[in-house]
Amino acid sequence: RLRWGLHLVAGRREERLRFDYQKALAERLGHTGDAGNLAVEQMMQGFYRSAALVLRINERLLQRFEEQLEGDAPMEPLVEGFAVQRGYLHAISPGWPRGIDDVFALFEAWAAHPELRGLHSQTARALAESLSALGDYAGATEAQRTRFMALLRGPQPVATLTRMARLGVLARWIPAFAQVSGRMQFDLFHVYTVDQHTMAVLKNIAGFASGNVDPRFSIVHNVWPRLRKPELLLLAGLFHDIAKGRGGDHSELGEVDAREFCAAHGLSEGETALVAWLVRHHLLMSVTAQKQDISDPEVIHRFASKVADRERLDLLYLLTCADIAGTSPKLWNAWKDRLLADLYTASRLALRRGLENAPDAEERIAETRGHARARLLDAGLDDDEITALFARMPETSFLRGRADSVAWQAQVLHRMGGGR
Repeated sequence: RLRWGLHLVAGRREERLRFDYQKALAERLGHTGDAGNLAVEQMMQGFYRSAALVLRINERLLQRFEEQLEGDAPMEPLVEGFAVQRGYLHAISPGWPRGIDDVFALFEAWAAHPELRGLHSQTARALAESLSALGDYAGATEAQRTRFMALLRGPQPVATLTRMARLGVLARWIPAFAQVSGRMQFDLFHVYTVDQHTMAVLKNIAGFASGNVDPRFSIVHNVWPRLRKPELLLLAGLFHDIAKGRGGDHSELGEVDAREFCAAHGLSEGETALVAWLVRHHLLMSVTAQKQDISDPEVIHRFASKVADRERLDLLYLLTCADIAGTSPKLWNAWKDRLLADLYTASRLALRRGLENAPDAEERIAETRGHARARLLDAGLDDDEITALFARMPETSFLRGRADSVAWQAQVLHRMGGGR
């Protein structure tokens, strides 16, 4: 239907569902929507869900071809109820799966053995056919909820969540996630569906946890080791956009979902409040860094007052980096990295100093002057030359600029004779 409708909308044979055709095609196919759920977004969600289903079936079909062409292969026992055949994880218990516990056991075995190529085609098919019978977390037992949290605290938590999302299990466990599966946003800013974006954010968080320094993020490798419970950041990443498409503020609606989920899964009141706060304010740092003057001490003090806690600041900084970098391959750049790093550093200093001791402009200017002077002395200039150079520079340079930038500007002035 989409393909033939596309030909009619384009007025010719057209095999690309281009952005400029989507709105007209949705109207032609009879979709209706509102401000919170546009007709074009409904149409594209159906498209992406269908494409994902075809992809999963094709993967199983191709694997069946491989098995038939290569003939029988021995099964090697792995853990109770599971074996490995040609590198694929195979559930060998009769009648598998009988419920969500069996499914969690599958992901536990998979996470514990990263060398596995994937699921055996018969196991993948059995899992797909059982999805409709799997209940959600609200109707699960306390032991089952504990088991899910163990997956988040165990090896390869992001890989596990990604697999659960791709195979449809996560959408069954968290019904709110099912609503954003395949959901796109009709703009040129978001290039991924909401569930794809969420998985990209979690993948970025996994990169932070790996210990490998990513040159795209200047201070992430220093912040990550400070986290007490990394699974809280994973939960915030999982829920930060989960309420998109419902109408209203997705941050506020997502906060409610996150709070209910965390409370049901045995997190303490403090942990639940922390995850809920991160979901509610996941755009705060991005908006502050990109739309306000972070060289203004009042902006820093106001932001730090909203955060109010170093642990929140650490988690919000990492979530913001992962979120922006996971929105589009072209969206993250060195400028945004620098903005967020500067806001993080200034806010951490404000929290260490104490919010009741808000830094004023004179203190900021004096601090920048002192650090810049030290750099210039190291570069061979004397005190009188530096004083003369600083006298020619506006105070806003010391208020809004970094010490290294001010020192560089002063050296340029010096070479041009600006110190005389």
